[in-house]
Amino acid sequence: MKKLLFLLFCLCTLPKGWAQDTSKIPVLNASMLDSLIGKKLGSDEPGFALGIIKGSEVILEHYHGLADLENRTPISNDTKFNLASVSKHFTAFGLLYLQDRGKLDLNSSVSQYLNSFPYPERITSMQLLHHASGIPSSDNLRVFAGKTLESEWGRRDELRLHANYRKLNFTPGADFLYSNSGYFFLGQLIEAQSGRSYAEFFENSLFPSLGIQGLVLDRSEKLISDRAIPYHPGSEGFERKFPEKTTITGESNIYLNLPSLMRWMQILLISNHNEAHFTRPMFSDSFALATGKAVDYSYGLEKREINSLQAFTHGGGVPGYASYVVYIPSLDLGIGVLSNSDRLPKSPGAIALAVARFLTADLAKPEEKAAQTEIELGKEVTQNYAGEYRFWDGVQFEIRQEESRLFIYLPDAPPFQLVPKSDTQFFIREFDGQVAFNTKNGKQTLEFIQGKKSDAAEMLDPNRQKAQHPPLHQLLGSYENRSLNVAYKVKEKEGKLFLILPEALLQYAGFREVELIAIEGNTYRTRELGVIEWEVNAKGKVTGFLIKDVGRIRNLYFTKNS
Repeated sequence: MKKLLFLLFCLCTLPKGWAQDTSKIPVLNASMLDSLIGKKLGSDEPGFALGIIKGSEVILEHYHGLADLENRTPISNDTKFNLASVSKHFTAFGLLYLQDRGKLDLNSSVSQYLNSFPYPERITSMQLLHHASGIPSSDNLRVFAGKTLESEWGRRDELRLHANYRKLNFTPGADFLYSNSGYFFLGQLIEAQSGRSYAEFFENSLFPSLGIQGLVLDRSEKLISDRAIPYHPGSEGFERKFPEKTTITGESNIYLNLPSLMRWMQILLISNHNEAHFTRPMFSDSFALATGKAVDYSYGLEKREINSLQAFTHGGGVPGYASYVVYIPSLDLGIGVLSNSDRLPKSPGAIALAVARFLTADLAKPEEKAAQTEIELGKEVTQNYAGEYRFWDGVQFEIRQEESRLFIYLPDAPPFQLVPKSDTQFFIREFDGQVAFNTKNGKQTLEFIQGKKSDAAEMLDPNRQKAQHPPLHQLLGSYENRSLNVAYKVKEKEGKLFLILPEALLQYAGFREVELIAIEGNTYRTRELGVIEWEVNAKGKVTGFLIKDVGRIRNLYFTKNS
C-alpha cells in the first residue's frame, strides 16, 4: 500500500510545471466542443460526461443531459456510470498490484491459483490479459445458446457455462481474439490471491487509498448511489434498462463518476514516470504471440496511433451505458467520456477520439504514406496466380486473369483488380487492401491484407476431383449442441437450404434464418456466419456440422439428432 499512498501524495503535491507545457494544448471553447460532439442533444434526454486531464491538471469537465428522466435529475460530478469494458484495465491494474506484492506471477498457469478454472490447458494470466488464451467469450456463447443478455447472469452461471463448454477457440498463445470471459477469470484470480471479493478489493482497498469514489455491481440487489439510469432509444422515446441483470465482474460493472475517472487517469499517467512502479507495463510492454507477432493490446487497453502519437484506448458498452477512455502518455493526456445511453448520436468513442485529434493536431508529424507505384506485368507472370483459393476457415474465392490483368472474386462482393507493384505484391484501388503471393512447400499461397488484418489462403489444385455435396434430405433436421443446451434446425424453403437460429440472434445480430450456400463437398457458406462444414461418417451419413467462426467463438459444433 505504500506505493499507492506515495502516488496519492504525488498527485496532491505535484507542481503545475510537472506535466508538459499546457499551452501546447489548444483551448477547447464552447463552439469547438459542440462541433466535436456533433448533433446537439436535448437537455431532457440521457447524456454524457466528458473529462480531459493533462498531468495533474483538469483541462475540461463537461456534463450534459439527464441521469434520470423520470425525476429530471441532471448528470453531475456525483453521477456514477457503468464503465462496462473500460473496467478491464482496472482489473489489469489490480493484477499488476498483486504481482508487485508477490501474490502471483502473471506468467504462471492460471490453474495454479484457481481450483475452479474449467480449462485444463496451460493458460497464463498474461494470455488472458492480452486476449490470447483461446477462451470463448460468454456473451457470444449465451446468444448462440438462445439466451438474452438481459436475463439474470452471475458468477455461478458464468462458471457453469464454461465448465460445460470447455472448448478453446485455439491453442493458448497462438492467436488474438477478444474475450470478455478471459477478464472474468482474471477477476476470479484477484479474489483468490487477495482473499477478498472483487468488489471488496476495489471498494475497500484500492479506491479509498487513491481518493476514488467507486463501486462494483456484483449482485443484482446492490444499490449504487447516484447511479445514472441506463437508457436505450425505442420507438416511443427512451426505454429504461434498469436494473442490470448481469453481475459478473472483472470484465465490466465498475461504476465511477467523472472526477474519479479523471483522478484514476492521472494516477496511471503519473505512475508512468516512475520506472520502478508496477503499472508501467500498461503503457510500455508489447505482448507477442507464439508466432512472434505483437498484439495491439496492452493490459486492458488497445494500442493505436492518434496523429502519429502512441495512444492507449478502450471502449465499453452494456445495455444503456457506453464509455471510452484515451491515454496519450507522451503528453500526460487523458480523455474520458461516460454516457447513460447506448445510442448517442455520436458515440463516446467518436467524441473522445475527435477531441484527442483536435488537441494533438499541432503536434502531429506529417504522415509519410508511401504512394502505391503501379508497374506492368506480362501474361506469363500473372497467369501463375490465376486459380481458386481457400482461406483457413473454408471460404473459397477465385483470382482470374483477363489479358495480363488479375481480378479477385470474393464471395458476395464485386470483382476488384489486383494492381501490381512488384512481381509478387498487388494492391486494390477501391480500399486499403493488398495481396502478396508466395510459394510454400511447393504450393501457391497468398496473404490477403486489409489494414492490420491478414488472412492466408492456399491455391486449390485445378485438376482435383471435386467432392459431391451431401444429399439434401440428409442435411435437413435438428442439430444439438449439448454443452450450450440448444438445438438448431435445418430446413428447405423453395429449393434453398436455411439454418434456423434462436430468437436471441434476431435481437442482437438482426437475423435468424441463414441461407446455406454450397461451395464444394461438405463445405457451405453463409452471408452472416461465414463457413459451415458438415461432418459425414464412413457410411456417408451426415452426423453434424461445424460453424467455423462467429466472431468470438470458433468451431462451434452441432450433432445431428437421430
